[in-house]
Amino acid sequence: MWSRATNEDPKLRYGAEAALLAEHASQLTGRKDSGLLDTLALAYAEAGKFPEAVTTAEEAVALAKAAKQQALVAAIHGRVELYRAGKPCREGEKTVERGLKDVERGQ
Repeated sequence: MWSRATNEDPKLRYGAEAALLAEHASQLTGRKDSGLLDTLALAYAEAGKFPEAVTTAEEAVALAKAAKQQALVAAIHGRVELYRAGKPCREGEKTVERGLKDVERGQ
């Protein structure tokens, strides 16, 4: 699911499919898995559903905080800023760090 939502090669990205798979997986876990919710947020962003991406990522942050997963909390916070700026997160060249720099520069 992660790769289908974030692959740097647009021929290998399928945001809508990734979202469907992640929605199903999240439902199976009762939306209690912060990692799956993070993946769902990534997929929503790739599919252009940025408000849903932000809401889902914030849900993931709450679960990660409760589980004391500080590294995951920090990573998701960075991605939320991309989603708020209307940008998906991509592997490779368009990493989270570079995406955040783009947001800071207003690109």
